[in-house]
Amino acid sequence: LESIRLREGKFDVIISDFSMPEMSGFEFASMVHKLDHTIPIAIITGYGEDLLDKDRDECDMVLAKPIQLSELESALRKLLAVRRPVST
Repeated sequence: LESIRLREGKFDVIISDFSMPEMSGFEFASMVHKLDHTIPIAIITGYGEDLLDKDRDECDMVLAKPIQLSELESALRKLLAVRRPVST
């Protein structure tokens, strides 16, 4: 979050795990989008179908573990295609 806040780099896509020590992946996605709404975000989880069906307005995609390289490649292509325009 600090890198996004300081705008140290341009992020085309963010892929994050759902379970993190400080917050959930959905909370992280919400915080990222408050800083930069243009970044597409995918959350990866090992919690299964329950989380995949959950309300997830803050992220663009939820992927189930284990994930195959081909699935990750497909997800990245889709995420890059949904990149939101910058507000002027």
